[in-house]
Amino acid sequence: EAAIDQWWEYSGGKWRPIYQVFVFKKITDALKKKYTDFLPSYVDNIIRFAKNEVLVSDWEEASANKFLPCRNGVVDLGSGELLPHRPDYGFRWQLPRDSTPVGDWSKISDFLDVLTGFNPQLKDIAIAFSNAILKGRSDLQKFLFLSGAGANGKGSFINLLNMLIGVENTHSTTLDNLCENRFEAENIKGKRLVVFPDESP
Repeated sequence: EAAIDQWWEYSGGKWRPIYQVFVFKKITDALKKKYTDFLPSYVDNIIRFAKNEVLVSDWEEASANKFLPCRNGVVDLGSGELLPHRPDYGFRWQLPRDSTPVGDWSKISDFLDVLTGFNPQLKDIAIAFSNAILKGRSDLQKFLFLSGAGANGKGSFINLLNMLIGVENTHSTTLDNLCENRFEAENIKGKRLVVFPDESP
């Protein structure tokens, strides 16, 4: 949910929070194009009026099961069509790359074979987990636990997931920090991937 009394700006295909001081500046700059003399209280009054006009009580974001936001548009996952960005999709996140036709992913497939010890069921789980990250399927209430000796591909798989979803959509922390730091939950809000590296047994 959006924070109470939070301003949001739509830019580049997604909504992002902005401080009220920037709203004040944008309104001031617009007024200066038309008027030469006005008081700051006039801008404050416009902001107070605008709050009631643009208030959103329930933020609705298009389902990531149906649409995937990229830099160059929104992919309709049903048809594969690339649609233009629209504010009413309500996306507050985006993949940090353009949507392009699917290429050759044989190297990734080979890596997953090695990572999973050529176990097709484990490979399917790794692919399904990647899909769930893309689609924001926190409703599944699942996590992936990777264990084993060093240099067995765990870190490489996490790096692969980071590249898939984007570093800006990922947060790395520890279970202790999540349980003991009351502010850490805010850091993971809206993230598609949360990583707990090197946790003790």
